[in-house]
Parts: sequence; structure tokens; C-alpha cells
Amino acid sequence: MGTTDNIWVCYIAYVLFRGFYQFLVPIATFQIASSLTKELCALVFGINTFLGTILKSIINLIFSDKRGLALDVHSQFLVYFIYFTILTVVYFICAAVVLIRHFRNQPRGGGGADEQTAPTELSPVAANSEAEPLSNGKSAKA
Repeated sequence: MGTTDNIWVCYIAYVLFRGFYQFLVPIATFQIASSLTKELCALVFGINTFLGTILKSIINLIFSDKRGLALDVHSQFLVYFIYFTILTVVYFICAAVVLIRHFRNQPRGGGGADEQTAPTELSPVAANSEAEPLSNGKSAKA
């Protein structure tokens, strides 16, 4: 988008970028929220939003404000591109580390769904044996 003068290419690229963003953020939010309690959800997402707003304000003050660098639009776009590229690389590296740790913790020897387990052998219960009482105090023998 930063290298073209065609406005339609910019619009299409922006719609694609924003579409991916709007698609992936709720998935990531759900993944995070599913591992938290209700009390922690508000705290985590509140702090996340607060820190995001502070970071956005700092970036705006540095790059677009007249008291800062007062960059033109094209230069600001380049700064945001570099910022998002660095974030993307960091997230991909973190995802690779998580995947590597996951596969290192897998049991060795080719186990998994392909390997069949030995069947469990049940022993018959004699009809005249005394049945043990259940946790509710009743007998399992009918």
C-alpha cells in the first residue's frame, strides 16, 4: 500500500488487512478468555485495552504530533508498517516456540492414535457374591 499511487489497490489491501484483523482478534480473545475466570477476564482485557490506548497515544505523539517528529502521512504509514511487521515476527516466533515445546513433550516411539491399546479383560462376578454398597448407601445388586 505504501508503494502504490493507485487508490483502489490501497482500498482493497486495507479491506483485506482489516478483514483478517476482525476475523482473528475474536478468535484470540476467545482463546484467552476460555482459560480465565470471569473475574480475571475484565481485569485482563481492561488492562489490555488501557495499555493499547497508551501505546497508540505515545506513537501518535512521537510520529504525528507537531511537538514530536511531525512526519507526513507516507512516513507515518511506513512507521506503522514497520511496527506491525515487528509484531508479526514476534508473534510467529512465539508460536513456533510453543509448537516446538508441544512436540518435544510428546511421548517418543511413534505413539498416538495409530497405536492400538491392549484390551482390558473383565473378570466375571459370581451371582451369589455380596455386592459392595455404593456411595449413596444403596447396594448395586438389584
